[in-house]
Amino acid sequence: MSLRYTSRVLARTLLVALVGGCTLAFGAPPTAPEEMRRREFLENGAITFAQFDPQRTTFSVTLAISADNVRDTDARHGLRHVWEHFVVRGDGTIDRRLERMGCYLTAVTQRDVTLFQIQGPVGAEELALDIIREMTAPLQVSEEALKKEVAIMAQEAALRTDFDAISDAAWLAAFGPEGRNPFGSLEAMAGLTAEDLRDLHRRQIVGNGMALVMVSASDPNAWMGPMRAVIGDLPSGPERFPDNEEEPISVEKGFTPAGAARAAVVPGLGDPATLATLAAALAIRAEFPDISPVYTPSTRPGLITLRAVDSATLKSIEMVQPALSFPVGQGYLLGWIRAQRSDPLAFGAIMGVLLLQRPNFTLDDMENQAATMTPEQFAAGLARFRADRAVIVEVGGGQ
Repeated sequence: MSLRYTSRVLARTLLVALVGGCTLAFGAPPTAPEEMRRREFLENGAITFAQFDPQRTTFSVTLAISADNVRDTDARHGLRHVWEHFVVRGDGTIDRRLERMGCYLTAVTQRDVTLFQIQGPVGAEELALDIIREMTAPLQVSEEALKKEVAIMAQEAALRTDFDAISDAAWLAAFGPEGRNPFGSLEAMAGLTAEDLRDLHRRQIVGNGMALVMVSASDPNAWMGPMRAVIGDLPSGPERFPDNEEEPISVEKGFTPAGAARAAVVPGLGDPATLATLAAALAIRAEFPDISPVYTPSTRPGLITLRAVDSATLKSIEMVQPALSFPVGQGYLLGWIRAQRSDPLAFGAIMGVLLLQRPNFTLDDMENQAATMTPEQFAAGLARFRADRAVIVEVGGGQ
C-alpha cells in the first residue's frame, strides 16, 4: 500500500535503531549552502522551505501543522488524530494516484504538530503538491464515515504496546492533563461528530501555524512559486501562540501495566540542555542495550524517555560515568543529526517542526550545539535521568 498512515504517534522519534546507525566520526558533514535552499515567509503567516540536493533520486514534501490553540481536551481526546485520518483519505483516490507514480504518503499526529509527508522518485513533485493542495480543501466527512473510522481506530489501539503505555504514564506524571497522549481516547472519539472534524479542519488549515517543506534534486527557486500557490492563499487565521512553553514545576510517579521507564524533562530543541540530555540517553543505550531511548523532536518542553522491561534494569543508569560516556554520547548525537540531513522524510519532519516553533533555529545550529557541547553540559544532562530527578514509571497501580 502506498498510503501508509498508521499514525504511530512516536514516528520520527529517536529509537534504538538510530544508535546502531550512528558513527563516532567527528568530521563536520557537508551542509547545504545558501544557494541550495530557500525559505519564504508568506503574507498569511505560512512558511515555505525548499532544499536542493543534486545527488538525490527521491524527493519529499512535508506539510507541518501546529497543534497550538487546537489541542485536544479530555472530552475530545483524539480529535486531532481522527482528523488526520480523514485528511489523508481525501476523495478516496489519493492512494491509487500516488502508487501509480511510485510515491507514498505518511501522516503522524504528535503532541505539538501534525505531519503529512509524501515521498517518491524525483519527477513526481507536482503530483505531491497537488495532493497537499487537495488536503487543504474543505473536509469531506459524514457521520457514517466517522463511525466506521472510530471502529478502525479501535483496531489500531489494540496494536499499542506496553512501551506505549510507559510513555503515556511518564507524560501524564510530568505534565498532568496537558501530557495526554496524541493517540486519543476511544471513548472520547466515539462522542465526536462530523461537524467537530469540519470545525477543526477550518481552524487548522490556515497560514498561521503551517509550514511546507520540499527536499528535491531540483533548483529550489523552481519550487517556491508552486509551493506558494499551494498554501499562500489560505486564510491567515488567528495567531497561534505557544501554549506549552513552560516546564512542569514538579513531577509525580507514574504507573503502567508492564515495563518501566525513567523520563528526563527537557526544555526543547534550541536549549543546549536538551541536546546534552539526548547525548546522555544515547550513551546510556550504547552501554546498556536493554534500555531504549525515545524522543520526539520539538522546541517545546517534553520528555526524553528511557524504557526497559523492569525498573531493576534502569538502575544501571546510576553506574554511568560522565567522563567516559561523554565522547560516546556526543558522537552518537552528531550521527543522529546527520541522519536527519540524509533522510528526506526525517529532514522534512524536523524542518517542519523547527519552522513552526523556532524558525531562526536550524539544523546547522543544532549541530554546532552538539559539536561544542562541554563535558559539564553532558554531565548535567545525564543527571536528569538520576532517580532523584527523573519521572519514574513503575509497574502496577493506576494513573
